[in-house]
Amino acid sequence: MAEGPNPSNRPAAEKHVQQVLESAQKQLHDLHKQRNEVTRRIVTVKRMLISLAEMFGESEFCDELLQNVGLKRAGKQRGLTSTCRKILMESSIPISTRKLQEEVGKIDPDLLTAHKDPQASLITILNRLVRYGEIEPLLGENGRREWKWISDVKSQ
Repeated sequence: MAEGPNPSNRPAAEKHVQQVLESAQKQLHDLHKQRNEVTRRIVTVKRMLISLAEMFGESEFCDELLQNVGLKRAGKQRGLTSTCRKILMESSIPISTRKLQEEVGKIDPDLLTAHKDPQASLITILNRLVRYGEIEPLLGENGRREWKWISDVKSQ
């Protein structure tokens, strides 16, 4: 007759499993921390390159570099995220999601046509840009969220 696992070994096995879980949790935490730092560094370098492109013109940059900083797509069309970045960078005042949608429509009406819920897509992009440290959410006069490009990279 087969018996289950030896109960006398169970505490040792549970202790080992607990150690493995703690180690994995620490590794995951460390990797998230590294990813956040790398993302901040990427944003900083992209901002510097975008500023240089604005000061000296995009003609000084190769197409690959312009694509990497979101100023040019591989094809002829700019992507939705880079279009949002451009609008936010160029706006001197905070901008609502609705106004952002209007501005995207003026630049390229086709960018939002493939989206089932354009507002939801824009909010997803805006929240990602907040996580990247590129924009900040503000409370507008009407009590709704507005978004503002962060001009200076804050030292972390």
